[in-house]
Amino acid sequence: MKRVLTAVCLVMLCWPLTAPGADHNPPADSVLPELDAHDITRGEFTQTRRLPELSRPLRSSGRFVHDVDHGIIWQVLEPAPSTLVITPRGLYQDGEHHSGANPMTTLRPVFRALFSGDMARLEDHFEVTAGEAGEGWTLELKPRDSSLASALQKIILSGDDYPQQVVIKDGDGGRTELRFAAIEHPDTLDEQSLQAFERAHKTAP
Repeated sequence: MKRVLTAVCLVMLCWPLTAPGADHNPPADSVLPELDAHDITRGEFTQTRRLPELSRPLRSSGRFVHDVDHGIIWQVLEPAPSTLVITPRGLYQDGEHHSGANPMTTLRPVFRALFSGDMARLEDHFEVTAGEAGEGWTLELKPRDSSLASALQKIILSGDDYPQQVVIKDGDGGRTELRFAAIEHPDTLDEQSLQAFERAHKTAP
């Protein structure tokens, strides 16, 4: 789980909305729906990680909450329960504070881009090819930075009214698929989420 999240964080530092200027590649804002900015998003996720050295994929599933002010709750339910809370003050794994630099903290700006419309910070890191898939949209991202390109081949994002799937292709042949479902935008956080954020704040050094 930690390895998958780390891969997602490292490769999804940026999600630009400006596609290359070639005529056959429509600009991203022409194929994407108007993804409204939301203060709170919650939903379900499934992760599938395929590694060249393993014959079987690694799968996990659970649910998440994103609050534009508080941060992210990433709760794995299967196969082994685990809760990750990312706030502006740090990262908390199952109630314990993790100090120091950690690439998983970049999940917060990634989710702000995906679900809160805050994409302005993300457009310097990838070359983007926008496209259409049926009634939905796709974005193919290739890293501009050579050091990142050695670890990451590309990212393929797809969805319709909201982002549905992220496919991450590693430089070493690995592949991660992350799918979202049951996306909702409640007006307020539920009590369980509030308590999780409060516990994280109390654990902060």
